[in-house]
Amino acid sequence: MGFLVFYFYNLVNGVLFAGLYETSNILFWIKDIANFVVIPGVFIGYIYWRFKFVPADYGLIRGSPAYPTMEIVGASIFAAISFGLIIIPIDYLSNSYFLKLGFEPTGFSYKNVVPDGILKFPVVFYLAITAGLIEEIFYRGIPKQIIFESNNIKYKKLIYILGSSIAFSTIHWTYGIYLLVPTFIFGLFAAWLYLHLKNLWPLVGGHFIYDFYVFW
Repeated sequence: MGFLVFYFYNLVNGVLFAGLYETSNILFWIKDIANFVVIPGVFIGYIYWRFKFVPADYGLIRGSPAYPTMEIVGASIFAAISFGLIIIPIDYLSNSYFLKLGFEPTGFSYKNVVPDGILKFPVVFYLAITAGLIEEIFYRGIPKQIIFESNNIKYKKLIYILGSSIAFSTIHWTYGIYLLVPTFIFGLFAAWLYLHLKNLWPLVGGHFIYDFYVFW
């Protein structure tokens, strides 16, 4: 239930970003930090207190002899390259298709908030790391834990891959309806990859690298 509350909050929350950015940069950043740092931190603290979920339960497994840190780094780079090769052309085709149908992109993009000069690197780093970490935990790691621990769900792999991909896709709708397609494909590949790697860090790393490139 807590996950559904978090999901629906993020589903409608994006509507506020464009208006806040146009109204006040300070309010925009306060809300973004609340969205990607404070609220997720409270939720993670809650599920630890209530269910004793530790990071390893939702995929944040440390490097070990069986899964060395360098293998995690290599898998992160592989994931980032794969995301780029798969998503960038799909993003372009989806945007072109929806433009022909008369759907214009929204005026707001996270690239709009990236400043030039000395602050560019820390802002892009913050945007990429918070999106990569929080979105992978909440739309890949925690859903897998919930679904695979349930005794009442059949076809768990299929439900997980489709369900997590739909959730991940739909929270991006406010940035342009065309994004539903590439983010859904992104979600399918990421969920499939997570099931095979059994470690969320390569997905976090790949997501971070990909977003860093996109936001830069």
